[in-house]
Amino acid sequence: MALAVYMDVHVPLVITAGLRRRGIDVLTNQEDGTAELDDESLLDRATALVRLLLTQDQDFLRIASDRQGSGIPFVGILFAHQQGASLGRIIEDIELIATCGEPGEFSDRVTYLPLQRDPLTHLVRPDGWDEPAEIIFATDRRHDPKGMIEVVSWN
Repeated sequence: MALAVYMDVHVPLVITAGLRRRGIDVLTNQEDGTAELDDESLLDRATALVRLLLTQDQDFLRIASDRQGSGIPFVGILFAHQQGASLGRIIEDIELIATCGEPGEFSDRVTYLPLQRDPLTHLVRPDGWDEPAEIIFATDRRHDPKGMIEVVSWN
């Protein structure tokens, strides 16, 4: 069963359109008539509709933490920082969650997007032998904006 998504007003429309093109059940809060609701009420609405809430609003991180601490249940929150990933990557990650996730799997928690920051690619030695390599991941994007892997030495 595919999971449905509820879009906060802060999410770019291109993400909504991209998800719909991929067949994901998406409802924006503007379409639902809730664009003027406060954040707490918006999370309550997404929970009532049993739709994961996608947001880029950091206020939801505090709300989720408060609810987790006090035991107030809520539907899962998908949080995509505005500077965290390309829109295409966010769309791909939400598609994966919506199509492969199970109901209840994301309840009462925040899932941060992108799901994986630095993809590990399969490395082959220059001489053709397929052996593990010692690698360094650059996690600071200022030094490695494309997420490249530097091979330091072969084992």
